[in-house]
Amino acid sequence: MSAPRFVVTGAASGIGAATLAALKAAGRRCLAIDRKPLPGEEFLACDLADESSIAACIEAIDGPVDGVAHVAGIAGTAEAAQVLKVNYLGARRIIEMLSPKITEGGSVVVVSSLAARRCAWDAARLREMVAFSDWREALAALGVANLGGGEAYEIAKRLLLAWLPLAASSGAARRIRFNAVTPGPVETPLLSGFRQSMGEDRIEAARSLVGRHALPEEVAAPILFLLSPAASWVNGIEIVVDGGLSALREAAAA
Repeated sequence: MSAPRFVVTGAASGIGAATLAALKAAGRRCLAIDRKPLPGEEFLACDLADESSIAACIEAIDGPVDGVAHVAGIAGTAEAAQVLKVNYLGARRIIEMLSPKITEGGSVVVVSSLAARRCAWDAARLREMVAFSDWREALAALGVANLGGGEAYEIAKRLLLAWLPLAASSGAARRIRFNAVTPGPVETPLLSGFRQSMGEDRIEAARSLVGRHALPEEVAAPILFLLSPAASWVNGIEIVVDGGLSALREAAAA
């Protein structure tokens, strides 16, 4: 396999598919990663809940890679261990293993979630959890046996943001940038799962406050910006892409 220029995970649907389409429309060559095959695309299969699957996927990628859009994730309808593996542990592992193949000055963008705000852990606890690299030890420390899928989703997305400064530090010597995009509800196939795990009332309240949910293309746009040279001085930060939902909630509570 010849070297891809951009890697997009979760590329088969939703925000990942929109990101893949936008990159290709801009003339970028892309490698799509997903559990589901994408006919006609340069594609590798990967199960982010499986450490050996991640290792095999990375082994099959010939560098260099200019940028990574890590979009893959699952809703909190799955059991907690699966949610934490896919949305945090697997996300972190695939990026860390891929990092040596990223070119100097490259860019990595991860997708978090506004649901991360519901994880009220303090900085000390977040640092403690982020320090774990062994999956079994991490899951035990997180108390996975006592978590529901919805809570695990909030924790996983919060840990992804807590890991972001460490990732930015690890890439600093080669000027590799690490940033996050944090959307609210988005019209994707996962939305029905979020309605189930987070509650219909909560999802509908967000829609009522803003007027609608985001389109996948509206979240893909800031991902493309962060991957581009135009964002060369943007590093280690989170861009909230929620249509003003957070601000409107704050104003309503004032």
